[in-house]
Amino acid sequence: APPLRIARANGILIMLGASGAIAVTAPADGLMAIFGWRGLFQLAAVLAMVMAALIIIVAPERHQSDTHRPSSAVKLSTIYADPRFQALAPLSALTIGASWSLQGLWAGPWLTHVSGLDHASVVKHLLVIGVALALGAAGLGWITDRLKTRGSDREIVLVAIAAASLTAMVVLVLQLPVSPVIPWSVIAIAGAATTVSYAILPGYFAAWMSARANAALNLLHLLTAFGVQAAIGTFINQWPKTNGHPPTEAYQAALGCIAVLQALALTWFIVARCRCSVPVLTVRHPLLRVLAPVPLPSRPSAYDVALTCFSEHLGAGRVERGQWRRAALSAAMLCLMLTGLVGVVGAREAVPYLVATENARTAHAFLDRSLDQN
Repeated sequence: APPLRIARANGILIMLGASGAIAVTAPADGLMAIFGWRGLFQLAAVLAMVMAALIIIVAPERHQSDTHRPSSAVKLSTIYADPRFQALAPLSALTIGASWSLQGLWAGPWLTHVSGLDHASVVKHLLVIGVALALGAAGLGWITDRLKTRGSDREIVLVAIAAASLTAMVVLVLQLPVSPVIPWSVIAIAGAATTVSYAILPGYFAAWMSARANAALNLLHLLTAFGVQAAIGTFINQWPKTNGHPPTEAYQAALGCIAVLQALALTWFIVARCRCSVPVLTVRHPLLRVLAPVPLPSRPSAYDVALTCFSEHLGAGRVERGQWRRAALSAAMLCLMLTGLVGVVGAREAVPYLVATENARTAHAFLDRSLDQN
């Protein structure tokens, strides 16, 4: 994509990927009633293999010369040591990683145990949240590119979505009289802020380093998401269970801790940005150059700019070559493995337990005794 359309292209891709978040709500609930959970997983594996085969067959592969290869591959330590990356990474990781964790694993339990919704209402709310994520991804990409075209910084969008996500968490923690689907939709949209982060990084690094920088940042997103998921589960299990699940206060305290961390990351980003925006003193006398807060910028010649741009395009083409087919082959192998596992599990004989109970508390007590005996 052109440099001024990177965020929009990423937003469209994330919008298409968010269709999975929509599919696992009401559509998956209806299909599971027809085919069962094993049939649902097998259908998903077949569809994924078909998509992987289409990528292998249809996706173009560019053949470019390997000349003008960068002198040395950039290391992750170089990216992590960049002050601008250090300012961006905590805010992006906590905003996006927490959103992935909350929407993917804890939105359902919150709507059930805190908001008190039944199963049908929870499925409908999750469907609306998934649609909000898809539309929000496309909208964030469009807004980010529009601001860049007008000369504004893309960081403004990231700060705005982080502040909105933080506000939504506060609304949920304080149990304000607002429909829970609204703050949860805002939190889900924050997960699409990768469109903004990936559009910011090319301004920090050269084009041939952008892929490595995006991978370094996305690694932090995933680690944060997994860490938040595990931390919330461990945290709320410290409370004694009421009616088979943790109390409302446990969920509120866990979400409040995430909000505090995100507020600290937002403050860190704003302070770091203000520190980096100190104007450069144009001092010509050698004895007075020590007063300049940063070194004087050197202005490259037009030839150097053209050579750098040409080398970056060649490097980007070399990195892109063959990646689509390798990704498709990896996805196909993963689908084959998952299909085999589902087949093995499905072949096992399942023995259902039907217990007539008067209320849910009796059922939980019976299950606890059965687990203790086993």
